[in-house]
Amino acid sequence: MLKIMALVSVIFIVALVVFIRFMPAYKIPTVLKTNRTVSQILCLYPVQVRGSSMEPKFKEGERVNFNKCFNQNELEINNVVLFNDRGLKRMATVREVIKSQDKIIYKAFQEARIDEIMEINPEQIIAIYKD
Repeated sequence: MLKIMALVSVIFIVALVVFIRFMPAYKIPTVLKTNRTVSQILCLYPVQVRGSSMEPKFKEGERVNFNKCFNQNELEINNVVLFNDRGLKRMATVREVIKSQDKIIYKAFQEARIDEIMEINPEQIIAIYKD
C-alpha cells in the first residue's frame, strides 16, 4: 500500500512539473479558473532583489512576487517587468509602449538609472509586477 501511495505521489508531481513547464503561463488561469488558489500559486514568480538599480521602488534583498500568467495586452506604463537580458534576469519599469502593425516594443528603465533606456521585446518578458 505504501509503495502504491509513493508511486501515485511521484506520478502526480511529475505531471504537475510537466504541466507547469509546458503550459503557456498565460493559459494557466484559464485552465484552472475553477480553482483560483492553485492558479495563483502556479502564476507566482517570487524574485529576490539584488543590487540597488530599482531603488526606491524595491530595496536590495526585498522579495517581490511577480506574475508569470499575464497577457501582453495587460502590460501598461509603470508596470515592472522581469525580463531576460542575454541570459540574465533584470527588472525595469515600463515607461513607453510602442505598437506598430507587426510588433510591440517596451521602453523601460531601472528606477535608479533613468538615463539608461532599454528596449524590451515581448518575447524577453518573463513576468510582470503591478502596483
